Amino acid sequence: LTLLVALSAASLISCSKDHNPVTPFHLDRLPAPSITSVNWSQSPSGVGMIVVNWQYDDPGQTRGYVIALGDTSQIFYRHAVTGQSVRTYTDSSSYALAWGRSYQIQVRAVDQNLFEGPNSESASVTVPNQP
Repeated sequence: LTLLVALSAASLISCSKDHNPVTPFHLDRLPAPSITSVNWSQSPSGVGMIVVNWQYDDPGQTRGYVIALGDTSQIFYRHAVTGQSVRTYTDSSSYALAWGRSYQIQVRAVDQNLFEGPNSESASVTVPNQP
């Protein structure tokens, strides 16, 4: 009992309202981008490209974006895009998209501390059947 009273007294003495708690993540959370268009096209050389465009109300702390691509079961590709004013992304990278399949795309903003905000709504793009 003496130990309990001593610990309680010590916590009252050491407790101060002058501390700065960590800011909860939801207070400075980034808004979700809004995808305006997603298109698949093929270059004259036969390279498939996905072009994603979005709108975003930047609260002034955005460092870049993360583009996520997947099918209905999983996200299997993420690409970081840096730049506060970027609102488009073109991908012709080496991952293979299957002919005749649909894919889901999401965009999320990343702030100066590398905190990722919420995903945009999913947008769909379909790779046409092989010509």
